[in-house]
Amino acid sequence: MRVPRSILPLALLIVVLATAAAFLVAEWRASARSRLLIDHSYAVIDAALALTAAMADAEAAERGFIATGAESAAQPLDAAVAAVPARLAALRGLVADNPEHLRHVEAAASLWDAWQARLAALVAEARTGDAAGARAALAGEAGRAMADVRAEAARLQAGERQLLAERLAEGDRRRDRLGLAIGAVLVLAGLGMAASVLVLSRRTTTLARDVSSQRQIARSLEEATFELAGQVSTVRAELTDTARRFDAALRTAPIVLASQDRELRYRWMRNSLLGQPAEWFIGRTDAELMPEPARSRMIAAKEETLRSGEPRDFEIFLSASGEADGKWYDVHIESTRDDKGSIDGVTSVHSEVTERKRRERHIRLLMRELAHRSKNTLAVTQAMARQTAATAGDMETFLERFADRLEALGRAHTLLVDEGWSGAGIGDMVRAQLGHYADLVGRQVFLDGPAITLPAEMIQNIGLALHELATNAAKYGALSTPDGRVDIAWSAEPGAGGTLAIVMSWRESGGPPVTPPTRRGFGQLVIERTVARAVGGEVELDYAPAGLRWTLRFERPPEVGEAPLANGA
Repeated sequence: MRVPRSILPLALLIVVLATAAAFLVAEWRASARSRLLIDHSYAVIDAALALTAAMADAEAAERGFIATGAESAAQPLDAAVAAVPARLAALRGLVADNPEHLRHVEAAASLWDAWQARLAALVAEARTGDAAGARAALAGEAGRAMADVRAEAARLQAGERQLLAERLAEGDRRRDRLGLAIGAVLVLAGLGMAASVLVLSRRTTTLARDVSSQRQIARSLEEATFELAGQVSTVRAELTDTARRFDAALRTAPIVLASQDRELRYRWMRNSLLGQPAEWFIGRTDAELMPEPARSRMIAAKEETLRSGEPRDFEIFLSASGEADGKWYDVHIESTRDDKGSIDGVTSVHSEVTERKRRERHIRLLMRELAHRSKNTLAVTQAMARQTAATAGDMETFLERFADRLEALGRAHTLLVDEGWSGAGIGDMVRAQLGHYADLVGRQVFLDGPAITLPAEMIQNIGLALHELATNAAKYGALSTPDGRVDIAWSAEPGAGGTLAIVMSWRESGGPPVTPPTRRGFGQLVIERTVARAVGGEVELDYAPAGLRWTLRFERPPEVGEAPLANGA
């Protein structure tokens, strides 16, 4: 059958529009699938970051517990360790259909299991008393196990970021194709309508019967055009929303993501670096922007990745104007490739690890302080042992006196540990050194003095002097009888040069008559000479028949933010 010529333009237009509509619908469905894949990539990256953070928390908590030996530090360690299995399970579920990514997850899990076994051994060793061995083992390991775990997590993130970049690029290309297709449809529709009007003007009489049909076709085309335009608008809105969520996720995370070309000029960046907005970096290079010494190391790593195509990982400190505003970053660099597979630039991920570095530095300070305190304590203990042995008549007497003095030293250390070795109050020190006689406070022992904090060295030496006074009072003085009384008082007033002039006294009464000792033992040396030399003060000791009188005068620099002196124990 012969088709009328007037129908051919319309038929051709309908075929073109139908083909374009099918193409647009197919592209829209592909975009929907692409959105699902992009969301999945975000989920994998978030899960990998959460796993890395949980493992880093576990490592930091482990070091804190083994470094301090305090059971209070074991609680965050247990919580951090307990969080990792759930992170691993979530990540396995997300990458179950990707054998390569699943291999990285299983490798990280195996390394984690090995690290947990090593952790259990170190914690058990620290708790059973060999804290020094546990710290030595921890120092020798130097974080290699957790570095391997983070490396596996980084490889997984790198692979998923590559997939994410490809999917986002494909989404951009698909969006461009949709725009071109819609434009082409509209142009073809206009051309077809113009051709139809030209033919219809020549055959008005012949085509009058088909006016109603042509109007229906035009309405259908218009509806199809509006529908396609709506679908394109939806796709664009969803892609915009995806990009917005991507930016929002990066803004809430301590991560800077950037891309550079082969000349290392920044093409795009998410989040700020060096206190500058992302736009400040675009079109500029590290040689123009980065301060030394970070600049040389950053450029060398990126040039090596451009040359070899291999990723690089390292830590770096970045500061725009000095140490105060600087931050530490864990940097991961990978190459990017064009459509032909050639390297056309690099991407870099800067994960801020300032807090982790601060914790590591704090742990090192604690370890150095612990070594210093241990040496001082050993020196005091050795001197105590020598002096006690010199005045003890036999081994039994030596052991009894030495054990009591060690216990007094231990009470001073316990008090200082509870205060973080920042010092302690005089009232707390007195109560701690009364030891077995603490229940006599308020009945035979009376305390009076303001709230004053002393540094650790003073607390230790004054505490030993108070122990010797209490022991002497219990054996020969006011505490040897139920009617005896001991008054312990201290006061402070402004001294020269902004110091505090402190006076501390021990007064006994109601006990047996006092006679001066016939020989000078270790206890007398401590309460007369040792404590005075240690605090830079002077001691008055009076063996009055009515009761022993001991007075210590010394000065202490005022502490920053110290409350005004107040009366009362």
